[in-house]
Amino acid sequence: MKQIYLNRKSPWLLGIMFLILASCAHVRLISDYDSVTDNVVNALQEKVSRFFLQVYSDLDTGRADYDHYKEFYQDAKVDLITLKIRADAFDKNTIVQQQIAELYNMIDKLEQLHKLGFSVPEQIKPLELPFNTAFTAMIRLQLALKRGANY
Repeated sequence: MKQIYLNRKSPWLLGIMFLILASCAHVRLISDYDSVTDNVVNALQEKVSRFFLQVYSDLDTGRADYDHYKEFYQDAKVDLITLKIRADAFDKNTIVQQQIAELYNMIDKLEQLHKLGFSVPEQIKPLELPFNTAFTAMIRLQLALKRGANY
């Protein structure tokens, strides 16, 4: 039987071999790309953008009141609940979960303000920017995850 003798250089050799093997390991700190999440986020962004444009145009007609938009809020919340359930199903998905929770809060607060009533565009304009920022962050993350999926 052949014996392996360790000399002074062996610990260095073992350390280098360990580093080489460790560099081959794939560490993932966030969940993988999910095309369903990406599609729902993009569709919801379009829905919210359409909402703001419609409210602007309805201010002049008297149809900007909350009752005409109940369906929008219900649909948006269903989309967000769907996203939440989907995000909860993936490991290491905390960032996406937080984004969805924040967006749900934003929709909820928008609904509360809408119940109070909108009468001029100046009341709506400041509400639009945070939604654009939130959706931009969500879409950027999904694009980054998608690029990572190709490696």
